Amino acid sequence: MAGFTNGVFAGHVYTHLTVAEWWPWPHGDLLGFPFLSRHLVTFDFPKRVMFLKPQTSAPLVPDRFPVMEAIDYMTSLAKKNRIPGLSTNDSAGGAGPAWPEPTNHFPIALTFDLTKNPNPQWVDVTSRIKLLLANGARVILASDALAGCNPARANPKQLRINFSVGKLRRTVQAIEGQSVTIPADAEIIRARYGFLQGTHTDPSDLNTHIDVSRYHYTVVQKSPDGPWQLQKAWRTDKNGHVIEQYKVVDEVTRL
Repeated sequence: MAGFTNGVFAGHVYTHLTVAEWWPWPHGDLLGFPFLSRHLVTFDFPKRVMFLKPQTSAPLVPDRFPVMEAIDYMTSLAKKNRIPGLSTNDSAGGAGPAWPEPTNHFPIALTFDLTKNPNPQWVDVTSRIKLLLANGARVILASDALAGCNPARANPKQLRINFSVGKLRRTVQAIEGQSVTIPADAEIIRARYGFLQGTHTDPSDLNTHIDVSRYHYTVVQKSPDGPWQLQKAWRTDKNGHVIEQYKVVDEVTRL
């Protein structure tokens, strides 16, 4: 997909054009309804011809441009280490702004709702499993309590245990809330818990640095050709209560 603030199509200038590869459409190119809505459209059905009479150069339906431009602006702030509450060492993800309603009125305000370092993790629980078995346990419950932390918030978690019985090697697994049974003569090789596509994290380190805050950023564009600006920034706890606000000036400072 590519976006063009200004573009020429069939000799006419249009603003906020989005061009996308559409596949596996078998019969060539397409004109979408958002583009057709800028025209008076008539058809000559016997000749299989469509006529477009331009009515406006701008979109009449919600278009992606404000959001795409706002994302680009936030990305540029991140590269300059200018996003309050986040550093260049932090990754961030979460809910982007909703598509704005079609409007010719400015300013347009969009709000990002982000989580710091949201990449799912998994933790090594081999020593904990061995300790439980040494104390006589045979049924192991897959839970955050077993890991001593919640390593993958908002993701399904899984316990996976590799062990051997004699010369045979086996793997048992259970999703969070389920349990597995380990034979009494099993020798634990490896056990881990979390979102297994994530990266390895030491449980003690994760317990210390886990961040359940959500970071909110409102950006504004005051005119169609004007720049985007960061207008408001704040942080909330997991229940949505504001716990920190940031003052947005030429140089970002914290209240």
